[in-house]
Amino acid sequence: NSQISPKLLNPMCGRINCSFSSEQVESLAESVTGRPCKLSLNHEYKPQPNACPGSKLACVTQSGLYLKHWGLIPSYHSKGTVSGGDFFKIFNARLETLDHRSTFSQLLQTKRCVIFINGYFEWVDKQPYFVTRKDEGPMLLAGLHETWRSGSGRQNLVESFVIVTESSDKIE
Repeated sequence: NSQISPKLLNPMCGRINCSFSSEQVESLAESVTGRPCKLSLNHEYKPQPNACPGSKLACVTQSGLYLKHWGLIPSYHSKGTVSGGDFFKIFNARLETLDHRSTFSQLLQTKRCVIFINGYFEWVDKQPYFVTRKDEGPMLLAGLHETWRSGSGRQNLVESFVIVTESSDKIE
């Protein structure tokens, strides 16, 4: 419920609800970009009512609408495979420190993206609260995206993103 005092909210986003159909995501993307957007890998898209880092979500980038893993794998990461729980750990980036951290500062100019969600979950005293807009419309989150290559060829590319968060005292 969005009636929680913003002062109680943690500025980190660890679980989100993205229950839009692929058609709704395409329509939202078109409203942001001003041009028709078709979801790349549409057959792989699934609504995510309880998405966590590692989940594939739709992201609007400068070049289109894509499915990407939530949790940034920097392009400079050691080559290898993406398996186990060691990946997708960078799932939030604080707005206040973006330009001071080399992982994010390199992405700020050309690797911005938008993520559409219905709401997110916050925990206060071990109790989850579902936070939405007052009008329950879609929330648009800012993000940064990256492509990580584990070897040669397109099958070895992993598309990922990080959500940009802001201090909760700035939430209205």
